[in-house]
Amino acid sequence: MTLSLDLSASYAKIDRAEEHLKTLQTEIPLAIGQRHPHSLVGEIDKDSGWYSVRLRRNKPEEPRLASIVGDYIHNLRSALNYIVTGLVDATPGLTLGMSHQFPIYDDPTTYADQVWRMGDSIGRGQLKGIIHGLTIIEPLQPYHTQPDPEADPLAQLNRLSNSDKHRQILGYWPDPQPGEISIEHDGIIAEQIQNTHKQQWVNDEVEIGRLRFDFPLPTNVKAKADMAVAPLFSVEPFGKYTQGMALDLPTLEAICTQVRLTTDLFKTI
Repeated sequence: MTLSLDLSASYAKIDRAEEHLKTLQTEIPLAIGQRHPHSLVGEIDKDSGWYSVRLRRNKPEEPRLASIVGDYIHNLRSALNYIVTGLVDATPGLTLGMSHQFPIYDDPTTYADQVWRMGDSIGRGQLKGIIHGLTIIEPLQPYHTQPDPEADPLAQLNRLSNSDKHRQILGYWPDPQPGEISIEHDGIIAEQIQNTHKQQWVNDEVEIGRLRFDFPLPTNVKAKADMAVAPLFSVEPFGKYTQGMALDLPTLEAICTQVRLTTDLFKTI
C-alpha cells in the first residue's frame, strides 16, 4: 500500500521558483547594461613609465534582484516543508505543529539526537510523531556530502533561507571575469601588459593589467577591456558560519534541481 501523498503544493512552489529564475536570467543583463558595475581607470607613473589598468567598483545596489532570489529561495524551502505537511497528514492521529518542517542538518550526531536515528520508528523535533518517509529524509542530509557539507545544495538552501527570512536581504555582487585588455597609445612599449586579474581588491579597485612605456612618455593613452560579469548573491558570516557564502546562477539552479528530485522521491512511498 502506498501513501499517495499529495505533493501538488510542493510542485507548485518549485514551478514558481523556476519562474523567478527565468525572471533573474532576463533582468540581470538589463541591470548590468543600464549601469555597468565597474569602471576602467588607468594612469601613468611619470617616474617609472608604468601604466596601471584598474577596475573600479561602482558599488551596484540591486535590491530588486536580491529580493527575487529571496523569493526563489523561499519557494524552494516551502516546497520541502510541504512534504513534511503531507507526512504529518498521513500519520494517524498526528496534527501539524509549529515545529514541523523539513530537517536540514550538516552534523549526523545532532540529527540523530534531535530528529531521527536509524532503527527508530518515529521522528522527533522537526519530524515529531511522523512514521513515514524517515528513511528517505535521512540520506538527503548534507552531512553525507563530504568533505564539505556546506557545499550541499540543501545546506546552501537552508543558509540562504535563514539569512533572507530572518536577518537581511541577500547581497548582490557582479563579479568580473578575466577578459581581453587593449590599450590605445602614442608611445613605445618597453614591457608588455601583465594580466593581474587575480589580485585582491583594495579600496574598491583591483589591478587587471600593467605595462611600461619608454621615455618620452605617451601623451594619449586609453584602455579598453572586454570582460564578462558573473552575478553572485551572498550572505554574510553569522553564528557557526565563519565565512560568507556567494552563489552564482548555475549553483542556484542546482538547488532547485535538488529540491525537485527530493520531492520526486516521495511519490514512491
